[in-house]
Amino acid sequence: MKGGDKMKKKIMLVFLLAITSLLLVGCGGKKLVCTKEEKQNAGQFYIDMNTEVVMGLKDDDSIESMKMIIDVIIPDDAYEQLKNEGNVSESMEYMAKMFLQGFTSSLSEEYAKTDYKINKNKITINSVVDMDKAVEQKTKEDAISHFEANGYTCK
Repeated sequence: MKGGDKMKKKIMLVFLLAITSLLLVGCGGKKLVCTKEEKQNAGQFYIDMNTEVVMGLKDDDSIESMKMIIDVIIPDDAYEQLKNEGNVSESMEYMAKMFLQGFTSSLSEEYAKTDYKINKNKITINSVVDMDKAVEQKTKEDAISHFEANGYTCK
């Protein structure tokens, strides 16, 4: 393969990644982002939970899309203890499923697609909500009112 061909492939790859990012994030459309950081008591230790809700807005400020990302972070010392006990994978998987179960109990599978990933001591729960089928708060003002009443900061 010639040097020019390699460069063309790299440029094409960067171009495709940029286009994909624009399609996933949107082309500068209006959005509302609500975030919340909290500590939860997990018995022997506290975990950090960081939640971000990103809502795509139409021109009339009605919500057309919603994505929720929840990061559950296990403290390093607790994670190391699980590793030393030899059951870190099972414990993290169990915790992920418990958080997912608690999270999805408030969402219906018919309008929300939810999954999780585990990366070392961090569990990330992702949910994409079909706004045409989903929640009551379908305007920006309704969402701000709902989320801020539940301890979120919205911008």
